[in-house]
Amino acid sequence: MHWYKKTIKAGPLREEIVYKSIRKINKPHSSRCLGKKSKSSEKQRLRNLMECKRRVQRLICNNFTTKDLYITLTFREDISDEDCQREFTNFVRRCKNYCIKQNNEFKYIGCTQRGEKKGRWHAHIVISYIDFNILRNRLWKKGGIKIEGLYEDGAYEKLAKYITSEKTGKRQMKQSRNLVKPTERVIELSPTAAIVRRIKKGQAMKQPKGYLPLLDQCYTHINDITGESVRMVYINNDFLYVGGRYGSE
Repeated sequence: MHWYKKTIKAGPLREEIVYKSIRKINKPHSSRCLGKKSKSSEKQRLRNLMECKRRVQRLICNNFTTKDLYITLTFREDISDEDCQREFTNFVRRCKNYCIKQNNEFKYIGCTQRGEKKGRWHAHIVISYIDFNILRNRLWKKGGIKIEGLYEDGAYEKLAKYITSEKTGKRQMKQSRNLVKPTERVIELSPTAAIVRRIKKGQAMKQPKGYLPLLDQCYTHINDITGESVRMVYINNDFLYVGGRYGSE
């Protein structure tokens, strides 16, 4: 067995995952190659959904600040899938052109969704800041628009979970090409390393300086083959919790 530590940094968010693997990193494995892949099990489907949520959370943290916006777009009429995607593309193009004229960069990530109850298309999107009146009066005239500041405790974990949720019916993820990916680093650990010894004793991992843990996002997982793995999620101290909301000053 090989011990590894993966560190992912996304804006104020920092994840540290210590785990064991029967595979050596950066080494090819023939077991991944041939044959037809079977359909994903329910367990694998849920795992994929969880990984999608984490990916979206990291991208939000790495590309947006509390000055940016979370918006919901609705349509006056019940439209088709094709019409929804076309109108969404047109909206994004108008936002991008407006920001270019203002010498600002435009980024977005979110989804278009068909509602589970009424079956009508709408969109949930995190976008770069644009004046509220410009959004309402010039950039979106196909229906309603709900505009919220980008504030949430937990470093947007709940927002990312909602955007990627399957509970709201058919969903299509959307994101701009200029989103900056989080940094990721994996190192191999000695079986006698201090962090490994702490985990074997059931002790908490050492908290990195300048960060606070988000305990509801941390977990310990037991694999029948490799054993225990630990995932810790931290938020930078500069991302302050004030009045029930996280937000940088």
